[in-house]
Amino acid sequence: MYKYKVNPNTIGYGECYSIGEFGKAFEYVRKDAGIFNYDLLRVDFRFDNYEVPFAERWKVHCALLLLLSRKYALKNNGDTRELGNLLSRKSLFAKNSRFEVEYYHKKLQRPDCNIQSRLELRSKGNRNRSVRQILEDMIHRLSKIEIGYEDMCLAENEILLNEWK
Repeated sequence: MYKYKVNPNTIGYGECYSIGEFGKAFEYVRKDAGIFNYDLLRVDFRFDNYEVPFAERWKVHCALLLLLSRKYALKNNGDTRELGNLLSRKSLFAKNSRFEVEYYHKKLQRPDCNIQSRLELRSKGNRNRSVRQILEDMIHRLSKIEIGYEDMCLAENEILLNEWK
């Protein structure tokens, strides 16, 4: 068995802005490479922000990652910063063995691009599942987090209250 990373937009097919476009690109690459049997081990969905600076969306993404971490037990979570500059945030992340979410400063990573920041949702361990099934699962996961919003706010406020007692 061989493993290949297929990213159509980096191998010359062009950007994919929909599931349909990705499906066409994936089939093109798969057939061109002679791949007939395959499993999707990891599928990434990206949401690019071209307008609002990274720091201005930090709080909303922090809340999103807290909600996902609480709902799906994403115990490996945190933020990254630039060495020597603790105020320079680079990314937020939360992950487990099946699911990852990361919000990062794309402009810091690639100053020449027009993207300010990127949110990536990554699904791992997807044997025998189509991209559409994986996307539907991702939408289902996201739809379930609103239930925990009030609980998250109460828990985070409790942490703050305990710190300042």
